Formats: sequence, C-alpha cells, structure tokens
Amino acid sequence: VLAERRDTDRAIAFLERAVWLADLDPAAALGAIRQLYVLSDEWKGHRIVPVQLHADELIRVQPDWQFQMRNLWLSVSAMLDSVLETRFVPIAILPFETGNTPNDLDSIHAAFLAEARPPAEGIFAVMTGRRVPGDDAVYKKGVAEFIGRSLVVRVAPGAIRSRVLAHEILHLYGAIHVLEGVDTLMNPTGDSLALDAPNIRIVRSLRRREFEI
Repeated sequence: VLAERRDTDRAIAFLERAVWLADLDPAAALGAIRQLYVLSDEWKGHRIVPVQLHADELIRVQPDWQFQMRNLWLSVSAMLDSVLETRFVPIAILPFETGNTPNDLDSIHAAFLAEARPPAEGIFAVMTGRRVPGDDAVYKKGVAEFIGRSLVVRVAPGAIRSRVLAHEILHLYGAIHVLEGVDTLMNPTGDSLALDAPNIRIVRSLRRREFEI
C-alpha cells in the first residue's frame, strides 16, 4: 500500500523488516525481496544468500537470542558489503546440541556435518556459545570450509558484530590467510576490518558463486 502511494522510503523500511524476520516466514521475506529489487536502487545491485543457522544450547539460554542471531548476520552483511554486495539472510534458525563434543571447533564442525541436514542452497552455520579457555591461542574462534558452504563461529553473549564471522565467511569465497604483520581482516590474529588487495581480488572474482549441493 505504501509503495502504491509512492511513500517509497517507508515501504522499503517495512519490507527490510520482513527480510530481517525471514526465519519466521521465508515466503513473505522472498516476496519482500522481490519488491525491494523494484523499489530500492541499493538492493538492485545485491545478491541474496540464504543462511540455515544453528544455535547451540549455550546461545539459546540467553534472552533474545534470535534477535542477536538476526542482527549478527545483518551486521556482517554490512561489514562485507564493499567487496561482496551481498545480503546474508537467515531463513531458518534451528537448535544444535554441542553436548559432550570437545570444545575445539574442528570437533564441533565435524559433529555438525555428521548430524545436520544441509539445505538445498545457501550457507549452513553453527553459532556456539562455547568460550575459548582463558587466552589459549590453540583453540580457534572460527572454522569454515574453504570455498565450501559451512562454518562454525564462537559468539560472545549479546554480541551483534563479529570480526571472526566476517573472516570465516570470506573463506567460503576463497579468501586466504596473510602474514601476521599485514593489517587485514584475513590476518587471523589481528583486529583490522579492512581487506588486503589480493584477497579483495579473490573475493570479488568469486562473489557470485553458488552455494548449492
């Protein structure tokens, strides 16, 4: 109705809210995306990548954890927008039990791949509330399949911004680690949110890759 009245800005705001809540009604979100492509110049140049998101029991005990998960992926879309021009949309937010799985992320990732049923298309990811023991650098904060579809990331309580998530998503697009002295998002020990020139070339060349079985 707002679009028909040419109240475009308000129409876009309502439609973007429907996309943000895509896990509650994926069909409505798809309809909203189609309308956004018509109404918004910003959306016209962007790809949509669906995400099947799994949250472990430590995430799910937190209040408003679904709100956190939606905002986490919205913020990482914005963080990577300059190179990917992609919106990552959680279309399902599902439980995953890490249970007695060891605290290292390789073990959690292996258990996830053995138990979870991957979607026909899109990324499938585990967000875990498991913390790194102390300052032990041996324990990873995130893992991802190189040019694959799945990833696991540790998420702090209440966090809606994650450099680690951005780093692991870029591995799905072929980005590689760099030397520790290089100030870049692909330096696993740094804190930069900028991306180095070689990885920009890699990621942009693969930004339209398909995430399908």
